[in-house]
Amino acid sequence: MKHFFLTVLLLGCINIAHAQLDVTTGYTAMQLAEELVGTGIEIVGAELDCPTLASGLFDCIDCNLGIDSGFVLTTGRATNAEGPNNSGSLGYNNGTSGDPDLNALPGVGTTYDACVLEIDIIPECDTVSFDYAFGSEEYNEFVGSINDAFAFWISGPGIVGAVNIALIPGTTLPVTIDNVNLTSYSMFYNNNTGVPAGDPYYIQYDGFTTVLTAISAVIPGETYHLKLAIGDEADHIYDSGVFLRANSLSTTVSASFTFPETGFGTGSLFCTTGTDPEPEFGADGVPGVFSA
Repeated sequence: MKHFFLTVLLLGCINIAHAQLDVTTGYTAMQLAEELVGTGIEIVGAELDCPTLASGLFDCIDCNLGIDSGFVLTTGRATNAEGPNNSGSLGYNNGTSGDPDLNALPGVGTTYDACVLEIDIIPECDTVSFDYAFGSEEYNEFVGSINDAFAFWISGPGIVGAVNIALIPGTTLPVTIDNVNLTSYSMFYNNNTGVPAGDPYYIQYDGFTTVLTAISAVIPGETYHLKLAIGDEADHIYDSGVFLRANSLSTTVSASFTFPETGFGTGSLFCTTGTDPEPEFGADGVPGVFSA
């Protein structure tokens, strides 16, 4: 009987350990870039301007973040993102400056404790996208007074200046505390307060967004510069962080064409992330399709 109870206890511990956010720190800019980039993207350079221990890799299996693994950039300590949410005011003051591009975002003032990752890439196809979720200890009590922010700028051929593509869906609004919360675009927000210490999210932040997707048109074979930045606004105190899905920075394209061979109809050419490498051609009278 003692053996039975011990087995049950051990199984319970295994389940608890499995369903949680685990963060490890100490990675280089290139290691973080390689974690983000999927197939169809060549990395040609990476640079990290971020306080020590403010960035890291994470695993979040079954913890309801919506992202199983990837890397996190924060304004304090990356490990502070680990749950459960047993504090409404956790933060670490890195004592560092903010980022001028974050300062220039609509509704954002002077920032501090910025964590910035810059990557140069060459895409194989004509569209790039990535998945992310933004969270913060500033929620919910400091909405309207403290506006921590995240942005993802892309610049290069065919793009005028540097364009922030990390926006609230269907808007031109950047992802900040004031723009997505309990009352503004709440369909993209998860409230993580007022729950027991064993909350289902297993995340310390008092609130975080649903998984959002940023997307931009690019020219295949050209070099593009990406800048990911997060910062505290107005003070150095409570932490904010952004979780980026592993291998989600990928490329896609679609273009119409006509088969020159007799017996094939018109079709489309799809350049995907390489999950379907075999070509498929339509039969006579059926649109031809090629997947690569």
